[in-house]
Amino acid sequence: MKKWKCEECDTVIDEDKILIADNPFDPENIITGCPFCKSVNSLQAACDEYGCDQLASCGFPTAEGYRVTCGKHMRKYKEKTEEINEIHRLEVKVEKLEADLIEAKKDSAEIAVETQVIK
Repeated sequence: MKKWKCEECDTVIDEDKILIADNPFDPENIITGCPFCKSVNSLQAACDEYGCDQLASCGFPTAEGYRVTCGKHMRKYKEKTEEINEIHRLEVKVEKLEADLIEAKKDSAEIAVETQVIK
């Protein structure tokens, strides 16, 4: 669940606890409020890493879904994501090499059969 941090009282709030109302000045939009200090439109995305209450400063896709984190946790996941991407790249390379090997064996078997037919 997405977390939000109130810039007025520094409380970290789960998304389902945010106060939401129609904007009385612009009916096409809504306003949000902090359920603790009742400030309006003072909520900013918080780092979604468990136990972290810093403001989120970046977002990025992961295998588990989209993450929004502070810079400290972004670096942690960036390294992990780079490792996962490298593993995936190598898996694709292995699959291609296996397919090439199967094709080479098939060609070799066909050549052997043709050689036997010619004799």
